[in-house]
Amino acid sequence: MHETRGRVRCDDDAQVSPATYTAGKTVSSHTSAVQGLIFGAFKGPHVRTYSTTPRSVPSPQVTLLSPLVATPTFSRNEKEHCRPASVESEERCAIDIAKENLFNDKYRATAQDCTRTIAQMDSAIDLSDASKALDLANIRFQLIRLEDTITFHLIERVQFPLNGTIYKPGAIEIPGWDRSFLDWTLFQQEKLQSKIRRFESPDEYPYFPDALEKPILKPLDYPKILHKNDVNINDQIKKSYIDTFLPGACPNFGRDDRGEREENYGSTAVCDIACLQALSRRIHFGKFVAESKFSTETELFTKLIQDGDREGIANAITKPAVEKQVLARLRLKAETYGKDPSTGVDGPAKINVDAVVRMYEDFVIPLTKEVEVDYLMQRLQAE
Repeated sequence: MHETRGRVRCDDDAQVSPATYTAGKTVSSHTSAVQGLIFGAFKGPHVRTYSTTPRSVPSPQVTLLSPLVATPTFSRNEKEHCRPASVESEERCAIDIAKENLFNDKYRATAQDCTRTIAQMDSAIDLSDASKALDLANIRFQLIRLEDTITFHLIERVQFPLNGTIYKPGAIEIPGWDRSFLDWTLFQQEKLQSKIRRFESPDEYPYFPDALEKPILKPLDYPKILHKNDVNINDQIKKSYIDTFLPGACPNFGRDDRGEREENYGSTAVCDIACLQALSRRIHFGKFVAESKFSTETELFTKLIQDGDREGIANAITKPAVEKQVLARLRLKAETYGKDPSTGVDGPAKINVDAVVRMYEDFVIPLTKEVEVDYLMQRLQAE
């Protein structure tokens, strides 16, 4: 790789946007759809390094392992220039590093702390090992990663107006279908995805179970992780997303819906499906949380379940301080991901940050707890 002032030239044919940052960043195009929003569109599994001149700190190598969460690697002498910050949690440390890298401030955490955090956050949960899948630390970091996924999908969705026609049954004529255009598109998508084993995974739940077909791939050998249950609240997720989130988040272009010949109905539905499936996965991950908590506090939850005490179960699984941290972290992510780094903090926002936070507060967190309670109420039933 070769460096030029203000732009990076690579040994392949990939086009890279001008570098506008104050420290080197090593970026893998493994998550190009996510990182492309910030660093430009990349091709292929290459790794590229951006380098410009820092203002007030040495020039460390910064490795981006997860969207907008960077790990600086310093020499012994360079570490002396970095001041450790007082942070409440490791993910807060990582977010501080990400935010300050974007806006050219000083690093506020040690390389050792951040490296440990990033290594954990970059690892997807291992569903082939029940003990790892039910480890609360692993679940926690998976939920943090899903915040990134959901936020970026929402940013993609709000490029378009509400386009409410696609949610109305029969508004778009489809032979043999009396439901909405979104439902038809989602049905067809899940039908295809079922053939490639998507819904064989214990953390995936279809919106249309009757759409599923036999996979063309041989089954994966998943261990038993969750107790047998029939909890699936996708209908509630879809309703809350369409009726509550979208009206407050979609931009108003000052015109009415112009119909299928002039509006981007197809693109809108595709973005909606990405959002809905990510939200479903995030919310149904409550089953993993519930099973993990049951295994560590079996006596407590067994009594609550036997007494039919749903409120007691809800109180036992609720951690208000953690919920506040989630909302604060999500707000920071939406603010950071929703800005163009080249325009700084004063540039136009790509998404209504308050709408994203309200979505989590009003239905993502409550529905996750509902999944946990419903799952635990079935936990003692014979399989």
